[in-house]
Amino acid sequence: MAVSGSLAPGQAETPSRRSGRLRAVLGCLAVVAVLVALRLPGFFEPAWSEDAGAYANIGRALDLGGRLYSEVWDNKPPGMYWLSAADMAGGASALRAQIALSVIVALATLLVFLVGRRLATPAVGLSAALLFAVVASVPNFTGNQLNAEIAGVLPVLAAMLLLLRRTPIPRGHALGAGVMLGFGLLFKATFAADLLAGLAVPSLRVVARGRRPGRPELGTTLFVAAGTLGLCAAAAVGVQLHGSVRALADVVLHQDPRYAAWGQLTGPLGTPPPSFDVSPSALLRAIAYSRLLVLVGGGAALAMVLARRGHRAGAVVAFWLACDLAATMVDNRALTHYVQQMTGSLALAAALLAAHLWRQRVPVVRLLAFAALPAMWLAMLGALFLPRAEAAVATLHHVPQLILENASGRQLPGYYRRAFDLVTGRITLQQYRAAFPSPVHPAAEQLAQVLEAHSAPGQRVFIWGDISGWAYAYADRLPASRFIWMDTAYRLYPDGEATLVADLRRSPPAVLIAEHPPSARLLAFLQGAGYTLDDRTAVGDVWVAGTASG
Repeated sequence: MAVSGSLAPGQAETPSRRSGRLRAVLGCLAVVAVLVALRLPGFFEPAWSEDAGAYANIGRALDLGGRLYSEVWDNKPPGMYWLSAADMAGGASALRAQIALSVIVALATLLVFLVGRRLATPAVGLSAALLFAVVASVPNFTGNQLNAEIAGVLPVLAAMLLLLRRTPIPRGHALGAGVMLGFGLLFKATFAADLLAGLAVPSLRVVARGRRPGRPELGTTLFVAAGTLGLCAAAAVGVQLHGSVRALADVVLHQDPRYAAWGQLTGPLGTPPPSFDVSPSALLRAIAYSRLLVLVGGGAALAMVLARRGHRAGAVVAFWLACDLAATMVDNRALTHYVQQMTGSLALAAALLAAHLWRQRVPVVRLLAFAALPAMWLAMLGALFLPRAEAAVATLHHVPQLILENASGRQLPGYYRRAFDLVTGRITLQQYRAAFPSPVHPAAEQLAQVLEAHSAPGQRVFIWGDISGWAYAYADRLPASRFIWMDTAYRLYPDGEATLVADLRRSPPAVLIAEHPPSARLLAFLQGAGYTLDDRTAVGDVWVAGTASG
């Protein structure tokens, strides 16, 4: 991380300058140390995450020739699947996934520093980078698993840096920023909120200089939009060449919104819908829409006030954070990895506020600057809690507990203590991994072994069940249906079972493992296609194709 410019020829370095350089170097070392310490345990984790397993299965299927959205499917844009395909090239590896995640977080931390330095000072940049390194790494906010939110933050930060580097904004920077914001959209549709924030940057910068936005700012904004549209068009061409752009449009316009709507329906209770009808009530829809309007509108109003008072940094970050909050709170499921979308803007906002407090003369006020990390923690908890609380009150349910899922941080001491014990040789790797959730691990490895034993490379296989984990990727086999696991993407797909069985008829699997009893429709397919129940294993019933379908 560069921290200051070089001295002019013949200029002596003063003690204060040397002291500043030393503080900057120590700050950089502190950020690196925090990143290493907090991310190191992840390198020893087993492949236990269901989401990571879904990405690995789809990514490896693409490596093996599968077609995205037509043969392998989930309800997100293609960014995570393409990233996973690159990461899984040559074979599935949980370690490589952790390496990719650590590289992404490290680069994002560097960009947070650069954006903070450009907005304010190197000290603000270092503070923001340190805060980001913590919240983007700790497992209670799913910092130890590669998800779409944390991957999408990286190009968004790059876009903001391009938009803030020079005044006026060069057209090339505006176009490049639009491309980066387009990459964010490829990871998750909610990054449209960051696109909105990026489009507002040129106007906010001009207002902060005491002028009204005019044609130059409009032109810059159009270049940002053109970059985003160009990247999305190129991605659509890529999907069409190796999949189905029509199915992608269905994902973006229909299936992903259905997934968000499901949260509005079931968020307070966290239970699956009783049927494929996932339309929330008019009241819940009104709450969701009003929440978005309040957050974005309030953020825009605050940004304009700050800009008119000349606070360029505060204006940009205020609107950016408001947009990220709106995206994070778009539904009620309170999945902890959702808050990773707001970690970049939140870290910058906390660092700017801490710097403002530190400049005050009142000692008690200055001490509040050290509360930046707890304040971020509470903000992230609030973003998870408030949508569920609103939906619970609206549907006359009990308000859920404030501490949601694993977001309390109570497991952090044990998590890092076990990692320390592993590194110092006090426990074995097997003992360390035994502490992680077991429904996926080691079931995925067992499923993969069964798939490999009853099929040959190039043959398709299928798992009828909810916990496939990394099984397809570990077995190095293509799934016979687009539904690589029978979770929400399957349950929310209209007539998902009929579609699944139709896939199996088109591409009969060499082996099908039923983790739970087959439905009547699936059983009819198996019997009609000549499958035989070969074995009953700990991971399910093994149905093997006969000569007619093999």
